[in-house]
Amino acid sequence: MLFHYFDSKEKLYEELIRIGCERLKMDFHFTDESPLDTFKVVVEELFNMICTNPSAAKMFVLMENAQHLEHLSEDLKEMLAEADKLIKRSIPLIEKGQLLGEIRQGNPEALAVSFWCSIQGIAQYIALHPETPCPNIMWILSILENKEVN
Repeated sequence: MLFHYFDSKEKLYEELIRIGCERLKMDFHFTDESPLDTFKVVVEELFNMICTNPSAAKMFVLMENAQHLEHLSEDLKEMLAEADKLIKRSIPLIEKGQLLGEIRQGNPEALAVSFWCSIQGIAQYIALHPETPCPNIMWILSILENKEVN
């Protein structure tokens, strides 16, 4: 049935990568929300998706593996490069949160890497072990949260 819609396994794989890239296009320009609340909404959405739909966790694995493929078309490589900028796009929001005192002080890029890579690692583990309970989102947010003021 799948090959009725896709000419080959490669075309199916490419479409899955496109879907994954589209999902990673997150907008961090919430003017009314606090930066920490914005990250909370993102984590809630991602963990809800990962913990209720096992195939969503597998998309994290697929996207990570796709980053290492050389035989992809140029447009897919560009899409993956754009999706990979998620960490960079979240840095200004972290900086804003630091100025407001909501997000801990420290290198904003290092904080972004810690935050996003923890989510990636959790998703990959749940993809391999779907019976694993989802962590509390507050544990993930604590990577960013400035506990000295809260």
